[in-house]
Parts: sequence; C-alpha cells; structure tokens
Amino acid sequence: MPRVLSHALIPLVLLGLVTSGCDEEEAAAPEPEAPTIGVFELPISFRYVPAPSAAYVIEVTPGALTLDERVLMELDRGRLPDAVLSGETIPDLAAALASAPARSAGIIATEGGTPYATTARIIATLHAANIRGLFFRVRRGTGTEEGYLDVGRYHVRPESQEPFTFQRPAQRMWDDLPPAWPEMNERCYESEHRVDCTHEQSNVAEGGKMLITLFARGNGLKIDLNRFDPPEPTGEGGGGLIEGVAAPEPVEPAEDELPPAENASFSWRFRGATTEPSTVSATMRPLCGSTPCGVVIEAEGQTPTMRVLSFLGACFPNGSEAPEVLFQVPPA
Repeated sequence: MPRVLSHALIPLVLLGLVTSGCDEEEAAAPEPEAPTIGVFELPISFRYVPAPSAAYVIEVTPGALTLDERVLMELDRGRLPDAVLSGETIPDLAAALASAPARSAGIIATEGGTPYATTARIIATLHAANIRGLFFRVRRGTGTEEGYLDVGRYHVRPESQEPFTFQRPAQRMWDDLPPAWPEMNERCYESEHRVDCTHEQSNVAEGGKMLITLFARGNGLKIDLNRFDPPEPTGEGGGGLIEGVAAPEPVEPAEDELPPAENASFSWRFRGATTEPSTVSATMRPLCGSTPCGVVIEAEGQTPTMRVLSFLGACFPNGSEAPEVLFQVPPA
C-alpha cells in the first residue's frame, strides 16, 4: 500500500519545501549582467584599425555605463544623471579607472543613439586620468565586422567659440585652402546628400591660421573652415612700419568686389557620411588626405554619438593621415 502522510506532517513538509525553494532561489540569484552592444548598433566608420591591447573597455547602452563588463551606474536612455557629474568629468568612472590595473588606452563602445553629452564626458574623464590612447568600437564601413576608430592625439575642453591652436603640422594655415578649394567644392557638389557647398573665391585673405570644425546637429553635418590669428599688418612693399611714419590708409574694395574670403563650409545630411563611397571623404581629401589636420568636434548634447563618430570616420577614412582632435564638451 502507498504510504500516506499524516495531516500533522503535511504542513511541516510543505514548509520545508517552501524554505528549501527560497534558499535555492537566493543562492542562484545571479549578479546583474553587463549589457552587450551588437555590431549593427555601432556607428559606421570608414576609418578603423584592429583591436588595441591593454585598454580599458567602457560600454554605454540606454540603461547602463560599464567598465570592463562591470556596471558602474544606471542611465536614462543613455543620459547621465546630474548627480554623477562634476564639471566635464564623471568622478565615479574616474575612481573606477584609478582602482583598475593601469592601461595605456581606453575603448569606448556606445549604442549609436547615445547622446553626445554622455560620450564627451567619458572622453573628458579618460583625458583627465592621463589615458592618451582613445579608440571607439565601430562597424567597419557598411560591412558586418567590428573595428576600432583611432582618433590619434586628442584634447578636451568645455564648449567654446574661441579658436584652438594645434601643433604643426596638424595646425593648418589659411593659405593651405586656395589650392584645395576648387576640388573640395567639386567633390561636395557630387553628393546627392549635400546641403550646401561654398564655391571657391577668387579673392581669398592671405596669411593666418585655419580653424577646422566638424559640426553635427540633428541630421546635419558641416565642415566649417575659418581664418584666425591673421598676420600683423605691414607697410607697402611688405616691410614693417617705420617709426614716425603713418600707416597707409586702408583701400576700400570696389563696390562690385567682395571682401577677401575668411571662411568656407561644406554641409550634408547624415547619409553623406555613411554612404559608400562617401563624398564627405572625397571633399576632405584635398585638404587633409596627405597632411595631418587638427579638427574641433562640436555637437549639441542630444546629438546621437553615431553621427559624430561616423562624420569623423568619413572625414579621415583609411588611407588618410590620422587627425588630431579637440573634443568640446557641451553643457549638461
């Protein structure tokens, strides 16, 4: 005959089963897993290298920021809480970097829609920690494999309209523009994604330095070239002014003559940076293909990071000289 439990024992048996189940559940409770980013969630870049060695790995998804697969903080759709910020840096990330084994480079992997304000503050934190190698995990062009966008030498500062001087040869001079301008304009006009292409001018200012800004806003991308730090005026014939001799009066341009050009710009919709072959690449090549260029990155805080990185990768594709980059951190 089957053995029957007495009514007195049944509650004890059930209690034992429930207690045992709770113990097993508590023992088996896993730690939160670090989120992962698939290759199709990464920014497209036409500049990429193999994975660097000895690098910190920082990943950003809509819900979390992780360092070396350990969740450091929760995010709200990729946005950093105000409470975790200190100026342009993230102190909790800085502390985690300081306590980890020292490495020479940092890899940032962001889901494409991550706000640029978040990415810029991660960059600023790495820079403040004296980590000079900076890489972004990207998608190799329009393919299906991962690569790493190496930005070369980089700098960080709060958003500013003040010019920035790079070291030569990355600091380009304004006189470098006239020989490259006609081809830049021609390549820009070839793009079905163009918005505006400044036609080359016959009257271009002479001397001074060139400020190259890569600007991203909404669905728009713009290469902005501006002259700054012009040379001191000289007397007629190119010599310096003689003490006691008045400088000549400035010559007013004729009514039909435009003043000397001191700026130029080329702009596209975002697809111009991700369509292969990229006319963004073709437009930048005459100026920066064979000579290093220092560029300033400027973007609104809510701009998706993928647009900033794809633009940078299109301006300096494989085969061109590595850029030197100043990342500007937008207001929180």
